[in-house]
Amino acid sequence: MSWVLVLEADAGDPARKVAGLPLALRLGLDAQGAGASGVVLTAGLEAVEGAFADPRFRLPILKQPPEGADRVTIGASSVVHRTLFKAIREAGVSR
Repeated sequence: MSWVLVLEADAGDPARKVAGLPLALRLGLDAQGAGASGVVLTAGLEAVEGAFADPRFRLPILKQPPEGADRVTIGASSVVHRTLFKAIREAGVSR
């Protein structure tokens, strides 16, 4: 089944760059590498959409998860290991 990464507004700045990439883009690229079908930006994250204008990022940016899609939800300024999303999916954890 397909899954999407849901980014939620949190206390941090999702546009802040770490190792040259905005945090939100880094999360999106990691999710893309783990097989996500899209990235959902929740309310309050409209301004960060431009951070995804990177030729490596090929997923659609959505306003809400598609019906029936599994979701992995995380704060938009989180820093995680790049294999976390793959591990979550392999473990069958979602929603």
